[in-house]
Amino acid sequence: MDNPQRSNLEIRPVPGHDGYFCREDGAIFSTRRNTWKQLTEQTIHNGYKRVYFRVNGKCVLYLVHRIVALTFIGEPPQPGMEVNHKDGNKANNHKDNLEYVTRSGNQKHAFANGLNDASGESNANHKLTTEEVIEIYNRRFENTTDLMEEFGVCRSAIVRIKTKKAWSKLLKDL
Repeated sequence: MDNPQRSNLEIRPVPGHDGYFCREDGAIFSTRRNTWKQLTEQTIHNGYKRVYFRVNGKCVLYLVHRIVALTFIGEPPQPGMEVNHKDGNKANNHKDNLEYVTRSGNQKHAFANGLNDASGESNANHKLTTEEVIEIYNRRFENTTDLMEEFGVCRSAIVRIKTKKAWSKLLKDL
């Protein structure tokens, strides 16, 4: 590959990793074998991209967005801060799309932009299926205790479904 320094995109050394360079668009390069080589990115199950660096003879995994943030934004202003993709696209690792935020800020951004919907069956703690919730709602005039026993959930779960306080997106048109 040609030297990426010849392009009009800014490229900087990755702090703390001799022989590795990061371009502002998120491309990562190595010069460890005396030639420019773009590292192959892998997309992992949650949509983030990663690359491997060779560190002390071992392969070490790094998330691309974190490398770009470290290289172009600097160290996080406080310990524990996370890198947020402003546009919500985990594949867009351009320096202008990244910012440091708190965990809470990252979650608020995700919910506000529809990137993290923990409602209904998307909620990791759900016990009922969509079909079961609709059935409970359709049977809302039946005895709550009977519904609790049949569906194996607590009283408040049944009452919240009956009153549309739980699963509100699903039940709003019923």
